[in-house]
This record gives sequence, C-alpha cells and structure tokens, in this order.
Amino acid sequence: MSGCSRGFDMSRTGQKATKAALEARHTSKSDDVFADRLVRQFFSDTQHMPTGDNRHRVNHSDKFYVVQLIGLWVNVVESAERVIKYRNRLRWVTFEDKEYELKNQTKFKPFIGRFIQFGCYAYVGGIEVHTEKNLRKLVEKPFIYIASAEALKIFNKLMKMTQEKRG
Repeated sequence: MSGCSRGFDMSRTGQKATKAALEARHTSKSDDVFADRLVRQFFSDTQHMPTGDNRHRVNHSDKFYVVQLIGLWVNVVESAERVIKYRNRLRWVTFEDKEYELKNQTKFKPFIGRFIQFGCYAYVGGIEVHTEKNLRKLVEKPFIYIASAEALKIFNKLMKMTQEKRG
C-alpha cells in the first residue's frame, strides 16, 4: 500500500513530499457537505474490486462501485452489494434510501474517461487515474453514479474556470 502513510508525494513526480504538502493533502476521510456523505479515500498499488457485505440474499444481487463527484475529482472507492430490481428494462438498486440505476460495467471506462478528458482526477478502487493509459488498466465493474445537484454546479463552475485559464 502506498500513500501518505509512507510520506510519498502522490503527484506525478514520485518525489518525497514536504511536511507542508502532506498537511495540505486530503485525509483518508473528508466530507462532501453538499451530498451529506462521508467520503472514503485511500491509495493503493492495485485496484480493489467491489465487495459485498456477507449477507445472504434470496433475490438476485450484484456488487458495484459507488461513483461520487467531488469538485474536480471523481471518487470511486466505495462499493456495495444490493438486490437488483428491474423496471423499464433498466436495473435499479437502493443505496442509502434512494434508488439509482445500476449501470452496466461496459459503460464504466467511458464514463470515467469523460471526466479525465476534462483534466479531472479519478480514484478508482484506490488507484489514481489521470491518463488514458491508467484508464485502460482498470477492471470494469457495474456502478451507480451519485452526485448532488450542488456538486454538479460546482463541477461545471470549476470546469469553466479551468477552460478559461487554458484558452
């Protein structure tokens, strides 16, 4: 396992981080105040697959990633296992008392790729993804996308600011 615990800078340089840089980094837990959720984050050398909760389910269930947008980065560390409901030829799961469409695993890389194209970072199962090369290495799994309306507003505002600086 790599990351802040060993004092490495997780930027592209791979150099040892300064004390100030480590203090400024995201902690392993931060809050997404707009979605009223605690955000889990960790770094790893290998992608962690979605895990279940060891409960026996009578109906068909599946393990999936929970994709969350926070500022200009996409957090894909949390996973769950839920019973699947079918409605209008779509698969739905209940997560934190809300229903979300369970998206097919073949849509996972293109979905994350759209954010990376705009210069966003993604953390998928503990791996930092910021290039197409990193994206190709990912193992695709089913996922749900949860983002508050406020998080989308902030994302769009930050994207406009970023594009104005570039061009």
